[in-house]
Amino acid sequence: MAETTELLRFLGEAVTPFHAVEAMPQRLSAAGFIQAEQFDGADLVPGQGYFVTRQGSSLIAMRAGQAAPAVGLRLVGTHTDSPNLSIRPNPVSGRDGCVQLGVDVYGGALLNPWFDRDLGVAGRVTLLADGDELESVLFDTNRPVAVVPSLAIHIGPITATETGIATTDIGVPTLGMHSMRELACAADVPQMISLIEAFYRRLA
Repeated sequence: MAETTELLRFLGEAVTPFHAVEAMPQRLSAAGFIQAEQFDGADLVPGQGYFVTRQGSSLIAMRAGQAAPAVGLRLVGTHTDSPNLSIRPNPVSGRDGCVQLGVDVYGGALLNPWFDRDLGVAGRVTLLADGDELESVLFDTNRPVAVVPSLAIHIGPITATETGIATTDIGVPTLGMHSMRELACAADVPQMISLIEAFYRRLA
């Protein structure tokens, strides 16, 4: 049970490849691994674990073997990325009071689950800091801020067909102050009405 809890905690932290690489060194160090700049066979202690990171997006961990190299080695590989909606450069647009983000589909995504659900935003941004220095920063909204709305089949383009969903029809996430469930509450009825009116004006 403890292993399952720790796995779920890690998955909650590793929302992007960059966050995953940031979350792993602490766990490896706790397991006795040593962080190194690079692997140098002459300096490796048999039985000791080592790890290196590259550009904040990849990590290699190894344990020096105690047997002769001729015995061979065990190699396991995996990846930290997964299919997602990747925000484009200069993505912000909007009309009729709605803010939208341009996105691209990254990887072999199953698109259906992305519609009509609350979505957060996370990733790595590069900023121009003081002295014209570039600085990379990780961020995570840690809360829903957008939704990719699907359209009823009789009022908009058909996005769901027998052959699947065309990526060009996936639409754009719409940013909002509330989740879709909150928008349906009585206190937000006027806002919901204005959004519906804006939607029909755009189709007109």
